Amino acid sequence: MGRPRWTPTTDDQRRAIAAARRAGKRADDAEDLLWQAVKAALDTGVPAAHMAEAVNRGRATLYRRLGGQF
Repeated sequence: MGRPRWTPTTDDQRRAIAAARRAGKRADDAEDLLWQAVKAALDTGVPAAHMAEAVNRGRATLYRRLGGQF
C-alpha cells in the first residue's frame, strides 16, 4: 500500500499552488515563444552558434530543441 496522496489543507496553500501553476504556464508559453523566435532568426540565415549565444543557451540545446528544422 502506497502513501496517501497529499492535499492542501489551507487556503494559503491552495493559493500558493495556483500561483505556481500560473507561473509555470507563463514560463512554458515564454519558452515556446523563445524557440519560435530562434527558429525565425535561423530561417533568415543567422548562424546557430550565434543564436545559441544570443539567447544564453548551449548550441546542443538549440540543436536538440529544433533538430533539423533549420
